[in-house]
Amino acid sequence: FFFQAEDGIRDVERSRGLGDVYKRQLLTLWISQHMILFITAMIGGYFTARGVSFFAGGYPNEFLMYAYIKMHFYDGAPSTVYIYLAGMVLLTLIGFCYQEGSRTKKRDEETSTLLGYQF
Repeated sequence: FFFQAEDGIRDVERSRGLGDVYKRQLLTLWISQHMILFITAMIGGYFTARGVSFFAGGYPNEFLMYAYIKMHFYDGAPSTVYIYLAGMVLLTLIGFCYQEGSRTKKRDEETSTLLGYQF
């Protein structure tokens, strides 16, 4: 003999209160700000490395690589690709740290202006 939700018997979930909701919203806001910084740093690192590759060469076309892999004609990436990838990672980390430092500095300046004194 089984009861279903339509029979009026449901599990009662206790309310966790508004404090939990606000904590989750603050965490989401904090993570989203850092994700935006990281993604913009990653895009900047990619386009910088691709720009260098147009002049220095050695970076294969992504669309051709995809087509070769799909047709099973691709044997492996040249070693210069890994150098470019390492450069992209390095530029991403530098860009993220720079943006985070700028954001923190701006926030500190705004806080000191609101409080009426300079550090």
